[in-house]
Amino acid sequence: MNWNSYSTHLANEKLASARLREPPLIALLIKRTYDIDDHGKCHLADEQHPIYEDMIPYEEVPPPRISPPKWDNDLFAFKEMTDVIIQGSAHSYGKLLRETVVRVHFSNISRSIKVYGHRKCVWDRTGHLQFTPPEPFEKIPLRYDCAYGGQDVIALKRYGDPVEETFDFIRPEWKLSTTSPYHYPRNPAGKGFLVEADRESVEAIELPNLEWLEDPITPERLAIGSVKKWPQGPLPAAFDWYEQSWFPRIACLGITPESEVSLKDILEINLGWIPKEVVEKHSCLDQQMHPFFVQGASPGLSIKSLKPNEIFLLENLFPKKPQMVIQLPDEVPEAMIKLPMKGKLDLKPFLNTVAIQSDEGKLIMVWSCRAAVQRPYSPPEFDYIDYQIRWKKG
Repeated sequence: MNWNSYSTHLANEKLASARLREPPLIALLIKRTYDIDDHGKCHLADEQHPIYEDMIPYEEVPPPRISPPKWDNDLFAFKEMTDVIIQGSAHSYGKLLRETVVRVHFSNISRSIKVYGHRKCVWDRTGHLQFTPPEPFEKIPLRYDCAYGGQDVIALKRYGDPVEETFDFIRPEWKLSTTSPYHYPRNPAGKGFLVEADRESVEAIELPNLEWLEDPITPERLAIGSVKKWPQGPLPAAFDWYEQSWFPRIACLGITPESEVSLKDILEINLGWIPKEVVEKHSCLDQQMHPFFVQGASPGLSIKSLKPNEIFLLENLFPKKPQMVIQLPDEVPEAMIKLPMKGKLDLKPFLNTVAIQSDEGKLIMVWSCRAAVQRPYSPPEFDYIDYQIRWKKG
């Protein structure tokens, strides 16, 4: 196979460099978008998604609400694990469904989410909370704003947040009303989070549509009793991108919401979804962030080793078929760069991201082709660095 000529700098290809350790590194990011046909085969798409240099929200919403991320920053070029993202909806396939289960299987990973139609939380005659039967649905988005979390607007109004109130006055552009103690640290974009289960608070919430099959959300679990007991709350259920300011990602910077409950035995660690060292980082004054911070997948979906021809089985996620088997394209980039005054340098490929967008029938893969260099390079220098790419079977 012959090399292509030196590439121009395309929107779906970008250089990055950093001094994360010694020696410094340089990377060529390559984002490839594929169409998934009705048989689960992946074909290179005519329209290629660009490299994103910042987090992209699903939508703009007024504070204190928060939109979950639609895509994370692609310039986190030096990941140590592959982020697996599944974006889409649970489908009813023309049936009158009130609940279903979506499942994702790949490698040695298996995840199942119970999906409900819209429900309400009400008081029964004995003064206990009850969930009403779910309403029928055609499809429910598998997004974090449909999972457990959000903010307790009544508690926020009732007790206030002096820090937020001060900075909303002098720095309204900071939007600190989206980071109050009354937002669920694991998922401030969700719904159902309560501090106290009184009548006014219960009437103000929406119930989540999504829950982990092994971690059901019951009326007794909605209210955590104190904002400092948030580690005991339910785990939000989704396969989507996970925002940088949410726990546990934010803990990688030494910033962890105050808790009166030990974090050493939280469910994410017991399940093996996050490294225990994340919660042991005590201060943002530490010189280095924990490398897990750049992993943008939902906890438990950052994989140490993922094959470029990996097979995925997805149930109740594609609009036309309840079960889809998808095989990744089994192609790997070979890349080299030409540094000014330094000559050619071969790069080693690493698969940063695999994202399946089931409703759109798209697969997006982000590759990071890397090498050690003598010094970090700055963005203005990238215009003078040429590169070549060719693709081979994995």
